[in-house]
Amino acid sequence: MKSYYVFPNPPEGGHFRIREVVSGGAPQQSGELLKTETELREMEAAAIASEIPAPTDAEIYAAQQALGYLDATTGLKLKATENAKQQFTSQVTLLQLALSVSAVGPSSPVEIWDYNNAMQTLPLSDFMGLMLRYGLHCQQLFKDYAP
Repeated sequence: MKSYYVFPNPPEGGHFRIREVVSGGAPQQSGELLKTETELREMEAAAIASEIPAPTDAEIYAAQQALGYLDATTGLKLKATENAKQQFTSQVTLLQLALSVSAVGPSSPVEIWDYNNAMQTLPLSDFMGLMLRYGLHCQQLFKDYAP
């Protein structure tokens, strides 16, 4: 098994400088550490990981929204952006009003745009169930990830 000397904080910059050990060699400078290949790989990975900033809460929330919502009942995938949520909310409100004055019924067709901007048609009763599940999903996203 090979071993390596690791020189922390080398003057030329970077996290460390590496030199392979010649059989039976001893450290040449103070601060040198004797490491195995596995330990060396772990040190390199840790150094790289420490340079990658953690995403902000806003970035995580935006990424989760961009994934959209896949409904297990209908198989439809919907956008979960703020704009999409506002459009669905408006549509639900109008349909509830139309239902209250008997302008539409539970089997009336409702057209919506899916995640891929394709028109989908559902009976109103299925659409309302979809919107309930979609709303709960969006509420959970906000609860879990909103900044």
